[in-house]
This record gives sequence, structure tokens and C-alpha cells, in this order.
Amino acid sequence: MQDIAKIGFLYMSTQDILLFNLKRKKMKSNKLFKSLLFMFCCLSTLALVSCDNDDNDPVPSNAKEVLGDYTGTITVNSNKESVGVNINKTVAISAFPIKEIVTAVVDKTHQEEALKSLKETPYSMDYNASATDKAIALSLTPKELDFDMTVGGKSQKVKVTFASSATGSYVIADKALALTLKAESISIDGTKVSPFTAIDFVLAAKKK
Repeated sequence: MQDIAKIGFLYMSTQDILLFNLKRKKMKSNKLFKSLLFMFCCLSTLALVSCDNDDNDPVPSNAKEVLGDYTGTITVNSNKESVGVNINKTVAISAFPIKEIVTAVVDKTHQEEALKSLKETPYSMDYNASATDKAIALSLTPKELDFDMTVGGKSQKVKVTFASSATGSYVIADKALALTLKAESISIDGTKVSPFTAIDFVLAAKKK
């Protein structure tokens, strides 16, 4: 009887060990599956982020030549102002010429005061680029330009709205950049200036 009991005990113990090993293998398989799934999710997320960044890039690979720093001038009503330009994610102009805007909307008795109150005003806008064999075309999306001026001892907020049909080009051989903007409306402290004659801003610059 004791021998039978021992055999039964050994049998049951072996069965328990087999079940235990099966559970361990199953747990290891589950862990491996979860690890692989986690890695797949991470790789998928990175791929999506990379694609999203590519979609947000305004410059296709064959138009990267337009990126960089430029020096040149902006001509307004035959007057030229020296400016610096950087093209990367946006077209950024270091100091937009706003004097012509002020003289167009402020009466002569207050122009000197208004001009002295002006500060350097940077300006940037979004764009998209497309390339041909000899040039790169730029489709610009101008934003509003905001600046402050003082008239009659009072600070005034000026808002300039540009025409949406703004364009530019970069000639690859000459490393020459050209942009054209048109200020089509201006408001001072929220009140639209009327009448107002549109002002053209023509930029010509060379890549450094």
C-alpha cells in the first residue's frame, strides 16, 4: 500500500511539474507577443511622425537650393530699404519697411513724430516651393503685419493686410531671390483707413 501511495504521489508531482512548465511557456509566449506588438506600435508611430513632418515641409527635395540667408533691398514707391531675408520653414524678413505705410496714412503735421516712434519690425510668412530646371517658384501666404506708432502723443496699433496673391521666385544660376507683396488695406486701432491706395513692396536679394 505504501508503495502504491508513493507511486501516486510521484505521478501527481510529475503532472504538476508538466502543467507548471506549460504555463511558463505560455507566459513567455505572451510576453514575447506583447513585446513584439509594442515594438511594432513604436515603429508605426515613428513612421507616421516622419511622414507628417514631410507633409509639413514647404520645400520638396528638388527645391532645397532656395533655403538659406539673403541680403537685398525692398523697393517701395521708388525708395529702397536694405533688408535681410531667411528662408527655412517660413520666409522671414529681418526688418520690414513700414515708413512708407506711415507716411501714407498719417497727416504731415504728425509724420515726424510717428516716424521717430517706429521700431524695427520683423515679418514672416508661410510659403510653398516648386522647382523647374532653372528656377524655383514660391507661392506665398502673407500674414497680417502689426506694429505700433505714436501720433499726437498717443500710441496707436497699426494692422496691415496684404493681398493673398503674393508670389516669388529664385533663379538658381544667379542665386537671386525676388518677392512681391501688395498692402491692400490698413486699420488703425481697429478702424479701417479709407480711402487707401494699395502699396507695392518689391524685394530683390542675393543668397549669401
